[in-house]
Amino acid sequence: MSKKQINPTEFYPIDEQITCAERELTGRKRNYPAMVERGEITEGTAFREIELMEAILGTLKKAKSAW
Repeated sequence: MSKKQINPTEFYPIDEQITCAERELTGRKRNYPAMVERGEITEGTAFREIELMEAILGTLKKAKSAW
């Protein structure tokens, strides 16, 4: 894969980015509790990672509404 500068929004429409972020957030909410139980991540890390994805999703939705 070549390393060239691209503007992701030129290749990935905002609606697709939002859908992807929603899917990722759903997966984190579903999978992280079991990962915490198995000791793979801490509860704090799980909480922070979910919050970060919620923030990303919110940013994308705000960006879409500004267009």
